Amino acid sequence: MLSNSRLRLFSSSYIHHVTRNNFTVRIVKRGIFGLPKKENIILTPDDQYCSDRVQKMDNEHYLCGLFLPARARKAYYAIRAFNIEAATAADVAKGEEAVRMRLNFWKDAVNSSFKNEPPQHPVARALRDAISSHKLNRGFLVRTVDRREKDISDIQPKKMEDVEKYAEDAQASLLYLTLESLGVKDLKADHVASHLGRAEGIVTILRATAYHISKRKIYFPVELTAKYNVVPEELFRGVLPDTLNDLIYEMASTAKIHLDKARALKKNVPEAALPAFLVSVHIEDFLNKLQKAHFNIFDPSLKNKSL
Repeated sequence: MLSNSRLRLFSSSYIHHVTRNNFTVRIVKRGIFGLPKKENIILTPDDQYCSDRVQKMDNEHYLCGLFLPARARKAYYAIRAFNIEAATAADVAKGEEAVRMRLNFWKDAVNSSFKNEPPQHPVARALRDAISSHKLNRGFLVRTVDRREKDISDIQPKKMEDVEKYAEDAQASLLYLTLESLGVKDLKADHVASHLGRAEGIVTILRATAYHISKRKIYFPVELTAKYNVVPEELFRGVLPDTLNDLIYEMASTAKIHLDKARALKKNVPEAALPAFLVSVHIEDFLNKLQKAHFNIFDPSLKNKSL
């Protein structure tokens, strides 16, 4: 049983209100963050493809993208569409070798895009335009693919630090690229992105627990499964120990710590960087729902996304 003190850890003074129909998000803390002014930006078919792809496959980040200035939005959706291609490689391709080939295609697409010679794929062409317009960092793009390649193996992470490294590679890299699309080069903003990316990566793992188990994969670190006597093979058979909620609580607590650090540091970053951090709304929303569910990761209420 989880104590009241554990539940209080997740209390927050932040309030957010989301209206799905008109994509309005109000974050009540130091005022209201509204939609950017309309700008006349021409969308190419490749831009539209990326936007539609993100809206269909990653609606939460699609909605966050609506709050970016138009000059950055095209690059943002190209980056997010690129991430979708890398993240879904294992679902689209069958077999380890086929997955590696698909990921290598996207790694090669990054390198060729820096030479202005992208493959004939709408995401690759849009990414080439984003690289050209915003001088995106090659390393962050490649790192997102490398992270997915490491996922092909079924090796369970050993420590929570390994999970945080996964989150840094898979999620913080995308936030760094978003900052670049906004024209922000600031160490303090990067520090916020690092903490927020780690929080989002951990939350992403928690949200995908049922899916991972169905694929006989486990992203809970060995040190926690041992601590709480959670046996992966039993999870694969559908046996859920009472201590699983305590393991989930400990991982969620780490995400909350990173979220709080990001918010504490956010006051020192340039205003232009703030749209990159709207994903914090989704992170907090999930953690609050998880708290109300007493850290039962299979509670039906957690299936409803924040937006």
